[in-house]
Amino acid sequence: YDFRQSNRIDKAMNDLKEKLATAYKASGGRKVDIISHSMGGLLIKCFISLYSDVFSKYVNKWITVATPF
Repeated sequence: YDFRQSNRIDKAMNDLKEKLATAYKASGGRKVDIISHSMGGLLIKCFISLYSDVFSKYVNKWITVATPF
């Protein structure tokens, strides 16, 4: 997470969709693993609630550290 970037949820969700698709393609079509920390974990949780189909298509495992659930 880059604090200089917008933290608007709609922008973050769209950016994450694009990044997941890019990582998936770069991995040769293999699902990717995500490691998140703090606010990143909250963003991923929000993403899952909005786009569970996209998450399951591209993500193999999700690890979160120090996320205030």
